Amino acid sequence: MPKVVPLSSENLDNDGIFLLENGEDCFFYVGRQASSEILHQLFGVQSVEEVISGQVKSSPLTLTCIPLTVAIQQ
Repeated sequence: MPKVVPLSSENLDNDGIFLLENGEDCFFYVGRQASSEILHQLFGVQSVEEVISGQVKSSPLTLTCIPLTVAIQQ
């Protein structure tokens, strides 16, 4: 499992992807230099520009929040 870090700007890297999950919602911070391979594995896109920004409801992405959380923890 990836290291748990406090949510602050000091811990966010340009090449990282971070998950904030509170049991009801999940939010991802995707750094501008995140790996295209990881972006493809998690979101099915090749670049950070293709990642949906903002709140997404009742979409395939919201349905994948739990599996993504499990994948990140492994």
